[in-house]
Amino acid sequence: MVQKESKKALIVGLTGNIGSGKTAVLNEFEKLGIKTLNSDYLVGKAYKQKNAIKKLEKNFGTAKRKKIAKIVLNSKKKLKILEKIIQPIVLNELNRKIGNFRKKKSNAGKVLIIEVPLLFELKLQKLFWKIIVVYASKSTRIARMKNRGYSKREFMALESNQIPLWKKIKSAHITIDNGMDFFETKKQVENIAKKF
Repeated sequence: MVQKESKKALIVGLTGNIGSGKTAVLNEFEKLGIKTLNSDYLVGKAYKQKNAIKKLEKNFGTAKRKKIAKIVLNSKKKLKILEKIIQPIVLNELNRKIGNFRKKKSNAGKVLIIEVPLLFELKLQKLFWKIIVVYASKSTRIARMKNRGYSKREFMALESNQIPLWKKIKSAHITIDNGMDFFETKKQVENIAKKF
């Protein structure tokens, strides 16, 4: 049972491992009238900051996100460099967005759901009132990533940089099984939204 704290804005984190369908679930909450934010949008903005562009070009020879993604896929050292450049910018903006949402009196008692893929990896649990973990079986997630142009090897490389899904599920306040027919996922989202 989700107990609502009506006097303040409520910030909910939504996460899950690669291919779990986090964004699809976030979009369903938005369709139900709940405020949402996809941190991937903040990452995209971070890549366009002048200071970040300089550092990216110096370290990767490019500031293009897709090209850098291919580079870091095969190098944990390069991934660490990327994280040091991008993550501080994203976390700054994330905190600013949360602060602005909380400041508005009209948001008292309202929910903002933020999709943060690396919520647990970055130890951001304290930012959130509740944490939702979206999950699906590994085979389902591999199939989804193949549809997005990733090989199984690439999926495994990306997965290796994330905390195991079962650990996230164990730490979640709420879980959503997104490995079935999406109609079933929608029903879960609707039931959770009613409690908010």
